[in-house]
Amino acid sequence: MSLAQTREIAAAQRLDNVRYAIRDLALVADEVTRQGHTVLSLNVGDPNIFDFQTPAHLIEAVYRAMRETLNVPDKDNFQLLSEHAPESLVYDPSYLDIERSDGFIAIQITLNEGRSIDMKKGFYRRVAEDLRRELDVRPQDVFINLIEVKKENWSFGNGIAQYAS
Repeated sequence: MSLAQTREIAAAQRLDNVRYAIRDLALVADEVTRQGHTVLSLNVGDPNIFDFQTPAHLIEAVYRAMRETLNVPDKDNFQLLSEHAPESLVYDPSYLDIERSDGFIAIQITLNEGRSIDMKKGFYRRVAEDLRRELDVRPQDVFINLIEVKKENWSFGNGIAQYAS
C-alpha cells in the first residue's frame, strides 16, 4: 500500500456504546455533506499540524531558566514540544491544595543527574515567575517534572555517546 492510499480501520465492538461529542458532531457533518451542503471542518488534533504553535516566550523562558539556574551549557537546547487539547489532559485540579485552572501547563525535562535540590527549587521558582511575568500564566498552573539520567544515556548525533567516559 502506498503512502497516498488509506485503509479504513473498523472500530472494536467494545466501542459500540462509547459516546463522545466530537464523534457525534462528525457523524452529523458527514450526513450534512452527503445531502450536498458544504461543511467547514475545524480540526482538533495535533496542534503543530493545525497551526497551534507553542508560544516562543514559553520555549525561551524554560531554556533561559535552565541555563541560568541549572547551569545547562550554551547551545544545549533540544526541546520536544507537545500540546494537547484540554480533554486529553488529566490532572487533579487541587492536588496538594494547589488550585489549578484550565491553563494548566506540564513541563517535563530530561537532564543529566547531579543538580542540587536548591538548584532544582530555584529552577522551578524561576520558570513559574517568568511564565507569570511574560505570558500571564498562573504559577499554580505550572507543573514541572525533572527526569535525571546518567551522562552516558545521551547521543547528540553521529551514533556517539559524547558524554560517556
